Amino acid sequence: MISNERAAELWKLFYPLYGDIRPEQQFSQQRPLLSHYTSFRAIEKILGTGDLWLSSPLLMNDFQEVRYGIAAGAEIVESNTKLRAALANNTRYDLFIKAYRGSTLHFANNEVLDLFIFCFSRHDSQDNDGKLSMWRAYGQNGQGVAIVFDSSKLPELASSPIMLAEVGYGSEDERRQALARYVEIFSDIIGATQISEDELFYCAHALFERVKLASVFMKGRGFIEEGEWRLVYWKPSDPNFSFKNRLWYSIADRGIEPKLRLNVVDFYKDNGFHISEIDIVDRIIVGPSTNRELSVASFKRVLECLNKDSLVTKVKGSTIPFRKP
Repeated sequence: MISNERAAELWKLFYPLYGDIRPEQQFSQQRPLLSHYTSFRAIEKILGTGDLWLSSPLLMNDFQEVRYGIAAGAEIVESNTKLRAALANNTRYDLFIKAYRGSTLHFANNEVLDLFIFCFSRHDSQDNDGKLSMWRAYGQNGQGVAIVFDSSKLPELASSPIMLAEVGYGSEDERRQALARYVEIFSDIIGATQISEDELFYCAHALFERVKLASVFMKGRGFIEEGEWRLVYWKPSDPNFSFKNRLWYSIADRGIEPKLRLNVVDFYKDNGFHISEIDIVDRIIVGPSTNRELSVASFKRVLECLNKDSLVTKVKGSTIPFRKP
């Protein structure tokens, strides 16, 4: 068992693993408009309760991306000759691989169950129509709604288990190359540092954490049009599981689904900041395959019934000439 002081020293050693994270991809540097395309039923829940319902990637198409990154990372780790050489001998190498496999197994059996994601699409400030591809894929085939949030109105929190960042895109080869670079950098660090056998478990976990982060925030190049940003609940940053009381569920056609309910206004209030819905909601766009004038008027009535009168003037109707496939 290593001391907290030594753990902090080791963690600093692995900072170079995060050197490819571009500042302009981060919420601290960018404050874009972010749209969420969904159904009228879902937006009624969001506005009625003030909660964003984060979903498990186990029940999203995105799980294929997360699973791919974790599996590819494990394969690259176990086949990398530079890493084997850096660990100096078979005993140390075997201990490291056992520890890395343990981190992977723990994630699969425990941690992934408490990984939750909410997806946005970067939104242009002049756009009152939305993206046709997003309407088709996520906006109830044009019959739904897109709620647009102004992230510039959200204070940055120094320490939080909630992460908001831009998704990176790449081909399968590009994603594998990125994972291989982490292993190469890690190998250089291990090879140049005195690491005891007892500390290899911590080092393996540090490498796995970088692979996991890349897996959550990376998608195939075919999705690049989405311009996705993700709001992620990151349990490793919540060691006391303070978000446990936010866990919830929904009952859908495919059964019971785990959810995490995040009330953004209350979340910031708990952290000493006062924000309101009128500040963070930039606009709400009614989908293009509806009767635009009637649907816009009807949705404004919904807002009035939900006591959200302050949002009525923010409702727009998409003018995209929509044809159902």
